[in-house]
Order: sequence, then structure tokens, then C-alpha cells
Amino acid sequence: MAAECTSCPAGQYSAAGSNGCTADHVFPTPAPGGACTPVLYINGNDYANVDANSQDQFEDEGAGCYDGGRNAPASWGCEAGSLGGSVVIRTNMPGTAMPGDYWSVYTCVNSGGVPASPATRHYTVTDRTCPVCRLNAMTGPETVEASFPYSDAGARCTDVIDGDLDVTTWDYGVLKPWAEIVNVEMTGQYMITYRAKDSSDNWNDGTTCKGAQSLVRTITVVDTLKPVVALQYGSAPIQVSKGSSLQKHYVNGVPLIPTGMVHSMDDEALGFHYHASRRLLASLAQASTNHTAGMAALVSALCGFALLALSVLRKHRAGHTGIPL
Repeated sequence: MAAECTSCPAGQYSAAGSNGCTADHVFPTPAPGGACTPVLYINGNDYANVDANSQDQFEDEGAGCYDGGRNAPASWGCEAGSLGGSVVIRTNMPGTAMPGDYWSVYTCVNSGGVPASPATRHYTVTDRTCPVCRLNAMTGPETVEASFPYSDAGARCTDVIDGDLDVTTWDYGVLKPWAEIVNVEMTGQYMITYRAKDSSDNWNDGTTCKGAQSLVRTITVVDTLKPVVALQYGSAPIQVSKGSSLQKHYVNGVPLIPTGMVHSMDDEALGFHYHASRRLLASLAQASTNHTAGMAALVSALCGFALLALSVLRKHRAGHTGIPL
């Protein structure tokens, strides 16, 4: 029966009746050579989930290392306290800006050069943050006069990992260009929904990421302007009613020109025509020379008619009185 020999080194024993010391017993023994073996303990979980971010905001919890284990008996002669200062970490994780699966391996040695068995922690870096979208230019509802051109200001969407993203426009769940969503020829309310998706398939209004928020611009098309009454000679308008409310809509002295809806009040092919129109008749400004020529022709014709009438009248009077005129 073996008994512990007080004259032997800690952890070694001598057989009964023997003066020699040996470690060949069932009692806990250190590593070969009489040294203790360090043991690694990972702090936290062996598997860690990390939120992706471009600032590499992640701090590894590390690992502790104890010679002979945390609860090694003093009689073993192991180094007291933690060997944490000797822990070395090797990892294949490039940073938290790249989602994926990675690992870190911890190693340590005691003062005698005896290494611990390596310990491994696994990481899963996941992008769980939604992109953020903001309206360009004006925010909130916009009101547009019917038939006047509309140009959408759009939106900008960014992601913490991918930066600027391509923005798409949607109409009640259907992908459409904004020009097909807003119809300025029909009064009513139109809503343009802006959406963007990052490389991890997170939408700005998604349900599987943090900070989800939809972005919608509302455009209201209204008809508030009075019709325009224009005097037309042949195919050219020569006078526009001054009382029309359209005359009040100018930008830098240039009249705003709607895009449609002209209705004639008669069907005659010749003579003076009166039109009720939502257009400002851009042709009125662009063809002013033709209008002037039309007016000149009209005045010339009237003058010629007047001279002819005067000539006939004078001949008629001369025939009755016998007095030459």
C-alpha cells in the first residue's frame, strides 16, 4: 500500500519500505518532468453572436489560464494564481464589418514552458441592422397643380456596412418608376414608397432587422385654376383672357405651361374661335410673329374693304348729282 512520503516532492510518493520516490500511483500527478500542466478556461460562451458594424466595435472576453487547473492543490507545487498574462489569441476574423463564421484559438504556457491544451471560441457575425432612408429636398406632403409637370426629388438610403444603397420606388407593393405612380392628368393622392436592401438582404422596412422604418412621399394633384378663354384666328390664338387665374402663375417672368386638356367651345373651321383651356398656350409666345402677321393681314383686309366701300359710295354720289367727286 502506498503512503505519502513527506520527504518526497509534492505529488510524488514512496512505496512502503522504500526510500525512493515515484509518481507511478493513482493519485493526481503533474505532467512528465515534475511540472504542472496549465488549463485554459474560455470566458463567456464558446459560441458568440456578434452584430456586424463598420467600426469593429467588438471586445473579445478572452480566456483564463491556471497552472494545474483552477483548483489545483497547493501540494502539487503548481504556480499560484492566473496565468492570464501568457494567453495568446489567434483568430481568422477580419473584423466585424464582414458578416460570416469565424473562430479564435487560445493558448498559454506556464513558466516551465508547459503548454495548455488549446481552447476555441466560434463567432457568427451577422448584419441585423436595417438600412436608413431619408427624403431628399422637401419632406411631407406635396401639392401639384393638375397638368403641370412633376419631378420627384427622390430619397437617399444608407447602410452601416454597405454605405450608400440603390433606391427603388414602389406603389402599394409593386415596383414602379415614380413617373408611373404620379399622374398629373388626374386629380387625387399618390404615394411613392422608397425602399433599399443591403448585401445581407435587410430592407429598410424589413421585419428581420433592427430599426426598420418605411419611407413614403405623398403627392396630391389638385385642380384649382380657372379655364383660359382665348381668341383664335385661323389656327393661331391671338388673344388670351386677362381674367384667367393662369396669368398669375409665373416663374422668373416665364409662365408655367401645363401639359394637356384643351377643349373647343365650337366646331367651326373658320372665323373667330373661343377656347376654354388649361394650357397657357406656349405656342402663343413661341409663334408671336405669326400672330402679328395674322393681325396685320386682318387689318389690311379691313382697310382694303373700307377703301373699296368709300370708292363705291363716291361714284354713287357723283352719278346722282352730276358733280365729279
